[in-house]
Amino acid sequence: MALSRSIQISKSNSQCTVVWNPWIKKSAAMADFGDDEWQSMVCIETANVALLSQTLNPGESHVMTAAVSLLP
Repeated sequence: MALSRSIQISKSNSQCTVVWNPWIKKSAAMADFGDDEWQSMVCIETANVALLSQTLNPGESHVMTAAVSLLP
């Protein structure tokens, strides 16, 4: 645990959490992202993937929320 802190993720209507980083090549290709910014970021996304995916008919919606907290 870096800096003696932890990250808490609270979600609704989401069965999965996707954590990713663009790494070197992808961050270099992103116009709004500095080439070296990948070293200090992480993206946390709500998701329902694979067998947990949601199928929506036209006009339907599915809302997911996430709250990310940094705990001491």
